Amino acid sequence: MPKAPHAEPITRRDIVRLVAVGGSTASEAPASRAPDASRTPTVRPPSMRAPEPGIPPSRKSTVRLKNHDLHLVALGCSFGGFHAANIAFRHPDLFTGLLSMSGAFDMSNFLRGYHDQDLYFNTPTQYLPNLSDPWYFDRYRQNTYILATGWDDQCLGDNQRLDRILSDKGIPHKLYIWNTWNSHDWPTWQSMVNEYL
Repeated sequence: MPKAPHAEPITRRDIVRLVAVGGSTASEAPASRAPDASRTPTVRPPSMRAPEPGIPPSRKSTVRLKNHDLHLVALGCSFGGFHAANIAFRHPDLFTGLLSMSGAFDMSNFLRGYHDQDLYFNTPTQYLPNLSDPWYFDRYRQNTYILATGWDDQCLGDNQRLDRILSDKGIPHKLYIWNTWNSHDWPTWQSMVNEYL
């Protein structure tokens, strides 16, 4: 199996279970956060390295206390593939690898026209094309990124789009398109994990 240039292959020991901290369900979300297509996005500083609710600095050290290995991989399938890609690309200093299986990378289709800075800075297909900070690219070039999908997968287009963006930005990665039947399903994802980890 070919590997991404300038990167080490992902191994089974690289996997760490991640648990979401905080947040709220849709029914608990404040009314001001409900999708509203007429809301004007506010401007956010160009750097994504500012403190954010995703992984506070205190949590980063906790992750490292539980995993002493230098490699930490984000992985997921379908919507989890989106989360894995987003966290890996936003935190390339913490996550040295990504395995996204049948990932859907643009959530705007689910939000009825709503768009703001939070959506932008949490959608890899939106923020990566405009990213120019060398800090990120220095780390991206050291990491391993694998996108896996299938020819009949409804997320094939999202994976091909992210593949083009990563190629245009010079970010080393691999896109594997499987010739399987019903590739957006657990049996295929299990085979993908066995193949790439």
